[in-house]
Amino acid sequence: MAHLITHTERCISPILAKIGPFIAAACGLASAFAIALPWVMSPASAQAPASAQAPASAQAPAATPAPTADYATWPLLLPRFPSTGGGGVMIEGYDPVMANGKCTTDFQAVVPTGEIYRSEVSFDAKPTQGGILCTNGKWRAKDGSNEGTTPFEVFIKDGVRRGKP
Repeated sequence: MAHLITHTERCISPILAKIGPFIAAACGLASAFAIALPWVMSPASAQAPASAQAPASAQAPAATPAPTADYATWPLLLPRFPSTGGGGVMIEGYDPVMANGKCTTDFQAVVPTGEIYRSEVSFDAKPTQGGILCTNGKWRAKDGSNEGTTPFEVFIKDGVRRGKP
């Protein structure tokens, strides 16, 4: 058992120390990592203690970047689709257009009770794959009551709009 713990501390814990905060945030597991491996969630460095770090020669090589998506295969952008924020909110009227290096559109967020919230979104417009990728979206309510960002992306090519699956 002691050998297993030592192996875990030397080999696995340094990897978890680097990726643990991201996994924890994405999966809501911060407390599980903090209890199992207290150094994984250390606030400043997110590094395992020196006694638990693997020698430099044993560390994994840097990850290669993920392949670029084939945006032309994304589904067509529908006139009504679920919000990335969940909660049964539906998005309507999303029709991004290009102007001044941005993709912009007005839209409505319709909550399950039927209330409608009028909003607008602005994306960075990045030329790619013969079209424009609308990414890094920032939205705000028309009445100024709320604002935020969205992971949703839109690809526009030859007038066809496709939404990130």
